[in-house]
Amino acid sequence: MFRADSPYYWRMFNKLPLVFLSLFLFHVGCAPSTADHVDTDPIQQATPEPTPISHPMVARINAILQEGWNVTQEGNIIRITRREPVTLYNNIALPPRGAGLREVMENGRRVKYEITIKVSEFISRKEFREMADANEKTDRELRITRGAMERFASKGEFRPSTEQDRELYSEYQQELRDLPYHQLPDLYDSQNSYYISTTRTRRDSFSYQREERECRAVLGNIYSFADAYDDLVKAAAEDDFFDYPWDRNVDQAFISGRDYDSYVFQRKLNLPEMK
Repeated sequence: MFRADSPYYWRMFNKLPLVFLSLFLFHVGCAPSTADHVDTDPIQQATPEPTPISHPMVARINAILQEGWNVTQEGNIIRITRREPVTLYNNIALPPRGAGLREVMENGRRVKYEITIKVSEFISRKEFREMADANEKTDRELRITRGAMERFASKGEFRPSTEQDRELYSEYQQELRDLPYHQLPDLYDSQNSYYISTTRTRRDSFSYQREERECRAVLGNIYSFADAYDDLVKAAAEDDFFDYPWDRNVDQAFISGRDYDSYVFQRKLNLPEMK
């Protein structure tokens, strides 16, 4: 041991503050820095958006779709769009065949052509039949009223001129508002039902047959991926060797000629709030 009166003892004693300071600084340096630490609350962290799940129908369409078309999906809506517009003309009140008709066709409007598929929950054939029966009842009532208005019908529109005619037309408008009518699905498989529509209306015709064949072929391919609700009914009622019932389904969808299309067209044509 060093003696208290030893010079060495006092030199060591004077160095003690430096030793304690060094130990303190070493401890502070080893401690985790609060500036580098950020508390993360898992509740406040941004939740990543879920990856959209593509419906199997999208892949099937993409696999056979020809060049010049796009397929997109947004929610339960699938859109098949032709990149280049098509030429359509109004097929109401056309001039006689010849130069006048050819001029109308060549001067048609260029519009986007798109097929839309709305995917829904599966609807059974029984549910389909119940909705179709309700529609037929509404159709019968609307036909009776339209038949009474034939005297003031012109070029597919109603033009009442007398008070009696206007009362009858007002009755027809109210029937279009109030009577129930269901949009029927066009196709189904084991998982879903599908509603098909296109941007073409009943009053539109294609100016160029090549564009018409192309668009119909795309629609026909879509119909080959599922069953139509009335396939079996038509096959039993008709000679399917000469009259293919699935082709008729495609034709009616292609020209927007189904009963529901006609019903929607009448509402748009005759109800001011639909225009």
